[in-house]
Amino acid sequence: QGPNSIYYAHLDSQVVVTGTRVDPGTILGFVGNTGNARTTPPHLHFGVYRRGEGPVDPYYFLHTPPGLPVLKTDNTLGLGGWSRTIDSGIRLRSSPSSRADILRQMEKHTSFLVLGTSGAWDRVLLPDEQVGFVASRLTENIAQPIGTNIVETSTPLIHSPDATASMIELIEAGSGIEILGQFGNYLYVGTETGTTGWISGFSESFQVEQD
Repeated sequence: QGPNSIYYAHLDSQVVVTGTRVDPGTILGFVGNTGNARTTPPHLHFGVYRRGEGPVDPYYFLHTPPGLPVLKTDNTLGLGGWSRTIDSGIRLRSSPSSRADILRQMEKHTSFLVLGTSGAWDRVLLPDEQVGFVASRLTENIAQPIGTNIVETSTPLIHSPDATASMIELIEAGSGIEILGQFGNYLYVGTETGTTGWISGFSESFQVEQD
């Protein structure tokens, strides 16, 4: 519709079809090197074409021109934000289909970043950098804590659930934390200073205490 057409080339596969209604963050396809790009690494050839003019500079379709206000929109899809599973045994799949290969089964409150949506599925990035799809109805935003606790000893808050991760800050003994999710033996928490990060040692001393 309108005078502009959007061009996506060299896809490995296409998720949507003609007439599909899409929203910001909807996955359209997966990057490949098809067509005349067979000798190149997988990449996206993106273009904007205007009826009667041909290709136009796509810069201002992707960036706000100088002097114009940045438009703010409510991110109702939670794209780029953290979500978590609502139960144990929820399956991470290779594509947005209940028939797709199962990549792993996740524990309750497993936390991940939402990269995009495809119908009733979220494309997610786990803390160990594995990417896959999970049914949207089986996830929830982490804005609401699943519980609270008190740190009994000074505990490092780290950037990722990894023993080699760098420290963000030191949570002092006696400080309160909000528990937002988990991954492996790590908890994703919010501190009294408003900072979020991971703490190690998912043990009895950090069991979730429901409010």
